[in-house]
Amino acid sequence: MNLKNVGRTAALSVLLLATAIVASSEHAVAQQVETAPSEELKRAFDRAFQEVIADPTDLDKAFEFAAIAVQVGDLEAAIATLERMLLLNPDLPRVRLELGVLYFRLGSYILARHYFERALEGDDVPSDVTERVNSYLAEIDRRTERSQFAGTAFFGFRYQTNANAGPSDRNVKAAGFDATLDDQFTEQADVNAFAVGNFRHTYDFRTQDGSFMETLALAYFSRQRDEDAVNVFLLEGSTGPRFPIFEEAFEGSSWRPFVQGSYVDLGNENYFYSYGAGVDGVLQPTPDLQFDGTLSGLVRRYWDRSPRPTARDENAQEVTATLGVRYRPLPDLEVGGYSSFTVEDADEDEHSNWEGEVGASATLTYDSPLTMLSGRWSSSLSAAFAASNYFRPDPDVDPTTRRRDREYRLNVTTAVPLNDALSLVVTAGVSRVNSTLPNFEYDNEFVTMGAAWRF
Repeated sequence: MNLKNVGRTAALSVLLLATAIVASSEHAVAQQVETAPSEELKRAFDRAFQEVIADPTDLDKAFEFAAIAVQVGDLEAAIATLERMLLLNPDLPRVRLELGVLYFRLGSYILARHYFERALEGDDVPSDVTERVNSYLAEIDRRTERSQFAGTAFFGFRYQTNANAGPSDRNVKAAGFDATLDDQFTEQADVNAFAVGNFRHTYDFRTQDGSFMETLALAYFSRQRDEDAVNVFLLEGSTGPRFPIFEEAFEGSSWRPFVQGSYVDLGNENYFYSYGAGVDGVLQPTPDLQFDGTLSGLVRRYWDRSPRPTARDENAQEVTATLGVRYRPLPDLEVGGYSSFTVEDADEDEHSNWEGEVGASATLTYDSPLTMLSGRWSSSLSAAFAASNYFRPDPDVDPTTRRRDREYRLNVTTAVPLNDALSLVVTAGVSRVNSTLPNFEYDNEFVTMGAAWRF
């Protein structure tokens, strides 16, 4: 069995599981996206506006117009109407509450806190108003803390038809000669249990430009039922300050220089560690369109181990560039694409290579087909193609043939929210690797089921 190939499959497992987590997180975000107002709602907005113009002192009509303005997404019109109501009658705790909610939605936490606290003034504040205000005030305190922590935990099981990334054919190459693998080193189906943690910590510098320190971390742990050689434990993370850019033209755009590192345990033994640095950026021309990119370099160092005593020959330096785009053409549909290119310079030339990858995805959010589950579901389809070329033949495999791999992947994911924080995530996929060397050709089908918890 080729341990480098196994290591690649282990990394792919992490990528696919992380993709499922992202799908679940994006589903949660999609629930908060305002759907486009219907023509009937737009007509109701126009009628309510005309009624307010005709009788500006009628507080009931004003409140009704503000409620409709919120539904069509015109928060500024709702705020202006509610503030005008307070000029006519300052003793309206529910109006102050709604103003606080609207400023909270706009991210204006100072104004939101002002209206929430004013809503609690007086002796006859309804109990439900007090309860809602205290809930929002606690959330404002959390969101305005200098140090904030959030993440996703994903637990589940996975079945694979080729858990060890073994070739389907026993006929391989060894030192240029035909060889026959023992059955245990060909493709083996297996089941594993896994746990993934995706974490984000920010520390606000309290500067005028809104910059902050951002630390991202990923932990992955899996245990196979039979194929212990592909048990995986992975830790990786990056940290660096994030600065806003082009704020006047592109709100939400930023860039971050960072340092990064990782550690991988494979088959219950040290496999490799890496360290490096890079820079990433996000450009958001509109709320529905986002571009992102990363340029990074790292050093990877392997441990020699008994099944692969020359693993250190694969010690390498690599540079990677990635570009991505996400676009929401409809309120319930998001499409995206990415490309990446990596050059790896290993200590031994036969392990040096370049790899390019492109991928695309589409995610649809829709109403639950089950009445017992009220949250909106999301389903995504993603496809990717990767090509890698090695610079020199590997004499241990075939001294006359350079390795060239072509990989194809297709995945389908559905996320079902059970409550605001917990989702059931199911993923199915297929991958195929074609190679100029039979040692590295394999295919794999898998099904994953787990629960994702956002905190």
